Amino acid sequence: MKEQYTNIERQVSAQWASFKEQGYTSAAATLQVETWEKSTKLNEFKKKCAIDLCYKWMNFGNDAKGKGYATVTLDGKVIAKNQLGNIAFAYLSVKCPPPGFDKLRETAVIWAYNHCGVGTSTYGGYWKANMGKYLGTPRSDNLAAFAVGWALAISPTLDRQSLERAFNGPTDKFKGLNDGFQAGKLTWIPEYGDDGFDTNTLKANNAPYKGPPSLTISTQLQATYKQDLSVSELEIDKFSVWANRWYEDYWGQGVPPLK
Repeated sequence: MKEQYTNIERQVSAQWASFKEQGYTSAAATLQVETWEKSTKLNEFKKKCAIDLCYKWMNFGNDAKGKGYATVTLDGKVIAKNQLGNIAFAYLSVKCPPPGFDKLRETAVIWAYNHCGVGTSTYGGYWKANMGKYLGTPRSDNLAAFAVGWALAISPTLDRQSLERAFNGPTDKFKGLNDGFQAGKLTWIPEYGDDGFDTNTLKANNAPYKGPPSLTISTQLQATYKQDLSVSELEIDKFSVWANRWYEDYWGQGVPPLK
């Protein structure tokens, strides 16, 4: 991933010059640049993860519409597919953090949540029409997923036992990021009507995944996006909206207008 930061280093130099022209003192300019640089690099890291680790857009074998459509089985536990990305993001932020976070490691998740829009504190977003009475209520599932990823990253081995320990261990490591944090929400989905449901109520599908890796899926989706919109360049934010529109209608609400 380090190749993508070459251009950012140039941006940092330009930002230094800009702050100097604005008359910042050395200490103030240093703080401003460090804050901007960390947010910029972590945003690039976030976007790389969001696109290339496109688990929530992958088909893990649950084709039928219904409560199990948006889920995946991981070590016998059924969770929402989008939580795979949150687990992976926290794992990678410890194992190969973006520049500027090498000595901070787990703090990268906290910084990303507070400054880069990796997490949100309430239920909503693109599919907010599906949230029912839970729209705007405190969200805890993503923080629980971050805790699982962090536990996997600090484990001396990456195997089934470490995954089981991560799932069964404390999921409140990052609860300080949301005053409304509630334990036990990793397997709870607010969508699908006003009642929501717990994915523990679903039967696990233990068949091994035999499809292509996420990077291959991502490449295919990007090519489809360019062809569909007749564009040659990929704009990540627009691509995410496009992909959400066509590949995340988990709850059968119909395809919404392209925003």
